[in-house]
Amino acid sequence: MKPARLAPLLAPLLLSACAGSYDASQPVTFGPDLVVPVDYAVPHLEEVIDQRISVSGIPRQREGNCRGVQPISSADWMLTGKTQCLWVNGRVSGANLLDVRPGLSKEPVIVTGRLIRTDAGVLVLKAEQPKVPAATLP
Repeated sequence: MKPARLAPLLAPLLLSACAGSYDASQPVTFGPDLVVPVDYAVPHLEEVIDQRISVSGIPRQREGNCRGVQPISSADWMLTGKTQCLWVNGRVSGANLLDVRPGLSKEPVIVTGRLIRTDAGVLVLKAEQPKVPAATLP
């Protein structure tokens, strides 16, 4: 992970360590270039429905603590933290299919996408598909 992307990820952790613990009533700033850990993001997601955000956490298939079954498709997976969980729809670089099994990966991934609410009321982060450069023929 690039140092420039690591700083926004670590800032909330360092601030909470200095303060003793994270208080969910504290404001959180979201954006595609500001990565928010899932534990800090989930209590504030109502504020950013239909917006593009970036959230980090550990990828898991069905072993996280998200409620219910996959809300959009059977390929949905969970982005988990110590106490919170967010459903993700789509693939992201850094999260291989094997990583979503329990215990196989402890490396956090960053998911950038648009947060939606399903008809059933479940919040889902629709991951942006990686842009593949067009091939040029000689």
